[in-house]
Amino acid sequence: MLPSEAKRTEEAVQSTPVPWLALFFLAWMHLSLAWALNAAQWTRGLHLTTWSTLAGIFIGVLINRTPWPRWIVRIYEIIVGFALTLYLCSTLISPQLTGIQRPIEVLARLLLWFQTVLHGGTSHDDLVFIADLILATWWLALYGTEQLIREKRVWKDIILIGTLITLNAYYAQHALSAYVLLYLLAALLLLIAHHLEEQAARWQVSRVHYAPDIFIDYLRYGLLLTALTLLFAWILPPPAHVQGAEELLAPAQAPWHSLQKTWARLFGSIRTPASPQAAHVFPRSFNFQGAPHLEDTPYFQIHANRGRYWRSAVYDTYRGSGWDNVYGEERFLPAGTSITPPPITGTRLLTQTITVLQPQILSLIAAPQPIRFDLPVQAVLLTQGEQGEELLFAYAQSPLPKQTTYTVLSLVNDPTADQLRNAPVDYPPEIRQQFTQLPASLPDRVRELARSLTASLDTPYDKVLALERYLRQLPYSEQIPAPPPDQDAVDWFLFEQQEGYCDYFASALAVMARSVGIPARVASGYARGLYDREGHMWVVRESDAHTWPEIWFPGYGWIPFEPTPSEPLPEREEIGEKGGEQRPLPLERETPERLPEDVEVPEGELQPVPSAPARRVPQVAVWMALIFLVLVGFGVYWRRRVRPTTSDVSRLYREVVRWSKRLGLPLSPAWTPQEVARAVARKLPDAEEWLRQLVDVYQRHVYARSPAHEGQELEVLNREWPRVHGAFRRAWLREWWNRITSH
Repeated sequence: MLPSEAKRTEEAVQSTPVPWLALFFLAWMHLSLAWALNAAQWTRGLHLTTWSTLAGIFIGVLINRTPWPRWIVRIYEIIVGFALTLYLCSTLISPQLTGIQRPIEVLARLLLWFQTVLHGGTSHDDLVFIADLILATWWLALYGTEQLIREKRVWKDIILIGTLITLNAYYAQHALSAYVLLYLLAALLLLIAHHLEEQAARWQVSRVHYAPDIFIDYLRYGLLLTALTLLFAWILPPPAHVQGAEELLAPAQAPWHSLQKTWARLFGSIRTPASPQAAHVFPRSFNFQGAPHLEDTPYFQIHANRGRYWRSAVYDTYRGSGWDNVYGEERFLPAGTSITPPPITGTRLLTQTITVLQPQILSLIAAPQPIRFDLPVQAVLLTQGEQGEELLFAYAQSPLPKQTTYTVLSLVNDPTADQLRNAPVDYPPEIRQQFTQLPASLPDRVRELARSLTASLDTPYDKVLALERYLRQLPYSEQIPAPPPDQDAVDWFLFEQQEGYCDYFASALAVMARSVGIPARVASGYARGLYDREGHMWVVRESDAHTWPEIWFPGYGWIPFEPTPSEPLPEREEIGEKGGEQRPLPLERETPERLPEDVEVPEGELQPVPSAPARRVPQVAVWMALIFLVLVGFGVYWRRRVRPTTSDVSRLYREVVRWSKRLGLPLSPAWTPQEVARAVARKLPDAEEWLRQLVDVYQRHVYARSPAHEGQELEVLNREWPRVHGAFRRAWLREWWNRITSH
């Protein structure tokens, strides 16, 4: 492009008015993505993406109205974006640092992240993930405004934001359909507004007369079309239920697993996105969150002769903001492969036949300790020297379709209270090293609390019971905020929040047990669920998701405890109640298929669970009602405040015609404006002079285009319009009353 042409282009950009209506819907669309990212709860601090999005829209409007060359614009965007990211991330830094120390701390952590990943390590700093999303939403907002204002295009931005918000909703563990709905409404209305503003610009250039209220008509019909489109999309079956979808996605599984591993290395503290449509995948790291969003959706049916915990994940390293599995090693296990577990006293076999009730399950569950699956699994194993190995995680090779059934064999044991109380305390060195670890940043008051609760007790078992009793006195609540970003989560739970759910109770017991030298870890999976007497099976729901601590006892292995007050305590018999200790059973022995009469079964019958669409409809209906009210309010405001401008006499004329039809006046389409005014004046003699002035200004406006003094005359007409409007209403009420009384 020649310099003169570039200059003319820049001048044209500056002279073109900002499409404010389209810009409003563009901002709405981008904010939908920011809100959805925060609602997905990938980590704490993602509310900052709302501010980066708003800043990107604001700066984008300003710089796209300047005559700056593109390369200067890009440099400006980089500098401002980097400064904005440093500032927003610094708000998450500990208040102990002040002023310039906060952005310096952010820079240091970013550099440490680069150094870690370049050397093949795994980073657990979620601040880098937050910074990446702040920059991403900033650039997306800049790109969207540039496309709208400079390029006069919106499709690329709509497709880009739609792809991102769909992926976010697809892999999040929470229902985000409301945010997808917000995006769809904004995107469709953006298309309508953009098209209409383009047409309006062409009409102005061609000096074609049009009424400004055409925007309201277009939006009204656009909203109706949008609602019908969304309703049709809602009726369609979800992709996971379309026959053949699994086969269609199968070629993507290998690269997807590779992407998962890369993600886990770059952002070790962030929950790994599940495979497509995978339900509740348990990653090798998790962060403490705020209120969970769990429904009563059935996930598994389990045929087994006992049920307590169904484990899916084990975490060994506490880092203050969450847990990681560090010591496990990944290994592929073909179907039917048995592992050799460490020798444990009093074990017996438990066979479980598990049917998945949701499509594309990836994480497999089993009673601790699983030793064999009848399908190939990608396992995470902990090798304990020559003592054997333990299976910590088991993932299916590809997501399991709905109604898939698999069988797993577990070694279980039920040591008595006396056995655990009398267990030796000579922990193996690797157990002590791996499972008594605590971060140096753990506040001393956590250790002091643990010591004060256990100081008078002699055995590890009694000490753990004391910690368990203390924690079960705290209130259980799922409606809690996430811990502050730079405060130890267990410390915050014990001394400030003092209420929470299973993640916090289990972590508190494990951390306090470690602080007094007792090996402990945290396991996640599901509580046993409800027992279906007719089907002789356990039904495990999403709301049964649970986390509990496990304590190491030499000779007995990892024993679960239950500090969460909403869950029942494990029952441990005193020695002698069974007539002696239990003995190991041969591996070939299978367990009974029917539930013995003495197994505890929860009271109450299973209640039917509403389908997922039935539960989502009220929420979506509320969102649609709110959006409808906002648009109606916007329309009313437009009609009453924005509409009467100094260039819109046609609106007043059409109002007169509309009210005349309400009064039943026989107006002919062939009449001139003067004939219409005379007919109306016969009905409203007090408005005759106003009607004459209106017709005079209207005819000059239509045929003379830009007549002199029209602005002043229209201002007088607008000032008198409320009086004339009141006369129309009174005349209409008289006509209405006469029709009623005449009958």
